[in-house]
Amino acid sequence: MKDNQICYKCKVEKPILEFHKNKRNSSGYCYECKVCTAIRVKKWNEENPDHKKKEDNTETHICYKCKVEKPWSEFYNNKNKPGGHDYECKTCKDEHVKEWVEANPDSKREYSKKATKKYREAHKESPEWKLKRRVEQLKYKYDLTLEQVELMRTAQDNKCAICQNPFIETPDIDHCHKTGKVRSLLCARCNKAIGSFEDSPGLLNKALTYILAHSQ
Repeated sequence: MKDNQICYKCKVEKPILEFHKNKRNSSGYCYECKVCTAIRVKKWNEENPDHKKKEDNTETHICYKCKVEKPWSEFYNNKNKPGGHDYECKTCKDEHVKEWVEANPDSKREYSKKATKKYREAHKESPEWKLKRRVEQLKYKYDLTLEQVELMRTAQDNKCAICQNPFIETPDIDHCHKTGKVRSLLCARCNKAIGSFEDSPGLLNKALTYILAHSQ
């Protein structure tokens, strides 16, 4: 944990304990120091003396930032707030977040990395997650769909295009590393083998000559 942090509001570097805790942020603390938070809350309470917490029957709310009354659907859900929503409308919230991201690009990248890692760890054993990752990888790396891969597998009689052994595990998709063109489905062993020879017919012929010369 870092010892100091710069408040995005007053721009003063202060000890981390001068910030309220917030587990949703990468640092574990709010980006606004306690003093600035207290000033902001006090100012808002003075400007909204008749403010009441959201009740089940209320349908609108006044954004504390832009002072415009809007439906609750225009506010993000926030289980940490008494009414279950942010007091800042989505438009103001998005502008606020955008300003912070532009001022703290490194913190944003660090937060994204941690959030992504946390999500993957929580879902990596889920069949739905594995299927989603498979679909994304096929599209990104080979511009293929699951249906297209299954058609290739059927056309090859569920066998490796080189050794002709039946696929026991998910087949590898062999492609030309120069053009990116997909060639066929291979077992992991055959795909690794031709990759080791860098797809070079010359090297493969030399390997064949070597094996034949030493097989007698």
